[in-house]
Amino acid sequence: MTRLLPLSLLAVGLAGALPGVAVAQGLRLEGGGLGYAVQNDVRYLGAIHEQTGILVGAEGQIRFGPVGLGGRGMMGTLKGSGDLSNPDRTVRFTTVWAAVHVGSWLAVGAEMEARRYESPVGVTVLQLLGGRARLAQQLGLDGLAASVDVTYFASAKATGMAAPTLALRAEVGTTFSPGNGPLTLRVGYRIERFDFPAGAAGTPAAGSPRLEQARGLVVGAGVRLGRR
Repeated sequence: MTRLLPLSLLAVGLAGALPGVAVAQGLRLEGGGLGYAVQNDVRYLGAIHEQTGILVGAEGQIRFGPVGLGGRGMMGTLKGSGDLSNPDRTVRFTTVWAAVHVGSWLAVGAEMEARRYESPVGVTVLQLLGGRARLAQQLGLDGLAASVDVTYFASAKATGMAAPTLALRAEVGTTFSPGNGPLTLRVGYRIERFDFPAGAAGTPAAGSPRLEQARGLVVGAGVRLGRR
């Protein structure tokens, strides 16, 4: 877990250390912290196992013209019932993406994400690759915008379990920059869905798929420097 913070905070450090460069070179730097209050439901063998927790982390992005590169890191603990059928899980998510901004309202690109889950029954890692689309629209108040962000992971690999046959994430939210200044506040609602096939490693009963769905509120605060 100690390796996560240097990676996820890199863009944030750039935003704080290089404002003069951003202005001079026409760059746009964004970075900040965020939290995810998540409820995770695992549906397996006719039962629903609920896990809840708060993940914390940071994300940042650097943009030059229409091209953007970004990254995000989050970690925390999902609390289950405490028994082996629904144990607590320590999680760590690391994400990188590249996007092309088509005008001021649409960005499309690719995203890679690594997810690590550790529990008393073992460690599993998901490696995901897919496409991402983000729609954003300014609202009537200066500095206020609404957005819809969808990522579909067409490729998935896993260790410790079979790879999911479906992996996607969607988020609807708003951002607000008071006075249209550098401070940015964010709030959104995120849904994630992973479908694992029957007979996965660690699944005792063949013919029993496992469905995992997470949802919850995402909040964050950060800074934005450079051209708008």
